[in-house]
Amino acid sequence: MSSGAISIPEQFRLTARIHADQELVVTQQQTHSFSDIDASSDRIAAALARQGIGKGASVSLIS
Repeated sequence: MSSGAISIPEQFRLTARIHADQELVVTQQQTHSFSDIDASSDRIAAALARQGIGKGASVSLIS
């Protein structure tokens, strides 16, 4: 029986859909909406998957 809880990624995706155009990350140079970050995370996940890196693997992010 499910507790009805959803994962953090699922919660973010739901929030991103509800607040798609709302600003999420604002720096002096750029502004990114929820939908921008959601799309970026999908691209990163796809790139990792192409490299054989799957769910549960640890990765390092460097900017």
